[in-house]
Amino acid sequence: MNERKFFPWKPEYNLGIELIDNQHQQLTGIIDELFVSVQELKQIEQAKIVIQKLFDYTEFHFGMEEKYFEKFGWKESPLHKAEHKKFVNKILEFQKVVDKGLPATFQIIIFLKDWFANHVLVSDKQYVSFFKDKMDKVI
Repeated sequence: MNERKFFPWKPEYNLGIELIDNQHQQLTGIIDELFVSVQELKQIEQAKIVIQKLFDYTEFHFGMEEKYFEKFGWKESPLHKAEHKKFVNKILEFQKVVDKGLPATFQIIIFLKDWFANHVLVSDKQYVSFFKDKMDKVI
C-alpha cells in the first residue's frame, strides 16, 4: 500500500519508544488496509484475511507490551491489559461477522480507528515516562 487513505500516521501518535511506535504504525496500516478492502468492495474474503492479520498482529503487539508491563512492574498493568482484552474481543466479534458471510462495514473500521487512536493518545501515553528509560536499556 503506497498511500494511506483512511488512517494516516500522525506525529502525535509517537510515544518516543521506537519499538512500540513501529508496531503502532503497522497496526494503523492494517486498519487502513481493511478500509481499502471495504472501499474497493473486496468484501468478504479480503476482509477475512485483513481481520485475521489485524488479530494476529494485535496479539503480537499487546503480548510484547504486556511482557514489558510485567518485567518493569508497571502498577497500571491490570487496567491496561483489560483494555487490550476488550479490543481483541471486539476484533473476534468482527471476525465472526465476516465469517458468517456478512461484509465488514465502515462502522467497524471507524471503531477500530477511534479505539486505537484513543488508546495510544490516552492509555499508552500513561506508561511512556515509566517505560522510557527502561525500554532504552533493554532494546
